[in-house]
Amino acid sequence: MPLNVFRKRDGVAPAGRDLLVVALVLAVVDVIAALLLIDVYLPRRRREALTTAPAPLSLLARDRRNALTGWVRERISDAELTASLLAGADDNHPASELLDRFVRAYGYESAFLVDQSGAVLLRRGSAETDDASVVRFAREAMKTSGAKIDFVRVGTIPKIFTACPFTQPGGAGTAAVLFVSDPYEYVYPLFSTGSVASKTGETNLIGLHDGWGLALNPYRSGSPPPMTVRRPISKDYAARVLTAGEQSIRYTDRNERAVIGVVKAIPRTPWVVVAKIDEQEVLAGADAETWRLGRLLGVVSLILAMTAFVILRSRRVHALRAAQEQLARLFDNSTTGIITFRVLFDQAGAPADHQIVDMNPAAEQLLGVTAAGETGKRSSDATYLQWPAEERASNYDVALSGTSIRYEAFHAARERWYEIRSFSPGYGQFAHLFTDITERRKTEEAIRKLSARLLRVQDDARRRLARELHDTVGQNLAGVRMNLGVMKLNAAADGRAAEVVDDSIAATDDAISQVRTLSFLLHPPMIDEAGLLTALRWYIDGFERRSGITTRLEVPDDLGPLPRDVETTVVRIVQESLTNIQRHAGSATAAVSLDRRDDRLVIEIADHGRGLPAGVRDDRDALLASGVGIAGMNERVRELGGELTIRSTDQGTTLRVTLPAAAR
Repeated sequence: MPLNVFRKRDGVAPAGRDLLVVALVLAVVDVIAALLLIDVYLPRRRREALTTAPAPLSLLARDRRNALTGWVRERISDAELTASLLAGADDNHPASELLDRFVRAYGYESAFLVDQSGAVLLRRGSAETDDASVVRFAREAMKTSGAKIDFVRVGTIPKIFTACPFTQPGGAGTAAVLFVSDPYEYVYPLFSTGSVASKTGETNLIGLHDGWGLALNPYRSGSPPPMTVRRPISKDYAARVLTAGEQSIRYTDRNERAVIGVVKAIPRTPWVVVAKIDEQEVLAGADAETWRLGRLLGVVSLILAMTAFVILRSRRVHALRAAQEQLARLFDNSTTGIITFRVLFDQAGAPADHQIVDMNPAAEQLLGVTAAGETGKRSSDATYLQWPAEERASNYDVALSGTSIRYEAFHAARERWYEIRSFSPGYGQFAHLFTDITERRKTEEAIRKLSARLLRVQDDARRRLARELHDTVGQNLAGVRMNLGVMKLNAAADGRAAEVVDDSIAATDDAISQVRTLSFLLHPPMIDEAGLLTALRWYIDGFERRSGITTRLEVPDDLGPLPRDVETTVVRIVQESLTNIQRHAGSATAAVSLDRRDDRLVIEIADHGRGLPAGVRDDRDALLASGVGIAGMNERVRELGGELTIRSTDQGTTLRVTLPAAAR
């Protein structure tokens, strides 16, 4: 295809524009989806996560509670059974055997028998536990009149005491049997395995008392040790939790983190199992799910966008192919010659040459060549491609900037003139649309010659008419004036006749003056007799008197001689310009200056009036068509090989003419 129909428009190629539209739609959809995810879905999902988080914690806490409840029940049963057996014994020997049997059979660390006075009546097993701790716990059990189990810290080591009071046989008073268990044997392992599948989830055993809660088991991190962390609680909290059996709570843990927990009470103990997890981890799951959903939506929207792009692109390609076929038909059938070129660059990346890509049949006919023979040719291969440097640079700029230009060029080999419009179908390319304007140029040249001849004929006619007016009419009027003078002498006696003669003399004098002025305007005789400067001064003095416009003439002393046709043109330009100032400018002043610069004569006529209409100031064609006077001045100047320019603003107008100062 000779022309690139896939060219950029508005800086974006059609394919890129389709992709841009799809990308914008995708961006809008993604923004809406993101807003919905962040403002609607994520908050709801977080609420759901916080709502459902206690369920698995409750199951875990229940398992721990059930296991620990069974173990506690066994410990209390052992203490109650031992107490009932000891209540029926008659001496201490069966008691020692009974305690030894329970210590060995059920893995107790030690066993004690304490009376109501606080005396340790019997000790079996390990001696690690001090009597003071045992007596204190046994007395508390005897006060409650029932079995009691709880953690007791012996030195730095946690122990579990199980005590049950009983009445000693023989009226010896109340006593209590007490078993010491090591929590590391069963209880602590229960809380270190099978936790929630999370980074922060854990289960803890907490002892609740009147005004404080005590952490009973070791933490997952191993620090701090068990039974060393005590936190104050409201007095009714322990009773409420132990009575309810289960409660969901949200609180700040020992690490100052917000957590969600489920509390389950252990029957017959002041203990509760707390299964907890950090809120941040719960919310992180909701955030991660939202992020995965967002990525999924992003992938789906991307797939939909690519599908839409493919559909748009296929339609675009179909439309472009149709346009390409239509353009190909126009290219082949156009009566205007079309040649497409490719710019060739040097190693530095600067345009160095141009090469023909294609030409249509009309171009073949206009240039007398064939496309097959010309395609691929460079400037060095054909004379009609060897353009002046300025023309080459202008066309290369079109190819690189995407602008367009219009100009006329002469084909020397065919001796034909062509009007060329150069534009860029794509970067690094330019195309010429051209037509043969040779006949039009010939016609325009003939019209210019005819116009110049008419101006010369007009000047000759004016010169002859001015001479006739001066030599014939002027002389006749002078004769009439002399005769009227004689008649005035003879009519002196008749007052009425003398008055008529005086009126006739005045009318004759006025006619003589008007004939002289008209003769000068048609052709100043001073040009031929006294020269250009005298003629200009005489005309400007008369113009000031007639118009009231103050006019300044500036002429150098060394202006030098000028050709006759140049002097005539200068006078005509000054006449026409001052007449236009008087009629249209509304200016109170005017200035005329002449200056000779080497072989050129520069004339400037300026005023300080309202300026030309805004619609014609910057349009030379409209300016030349705005009046016969400007067009006539332009033809006179072109005939002599000069140049005429007009600059106009709201503050006035300046006409500048440059003419050759030597004879052509």
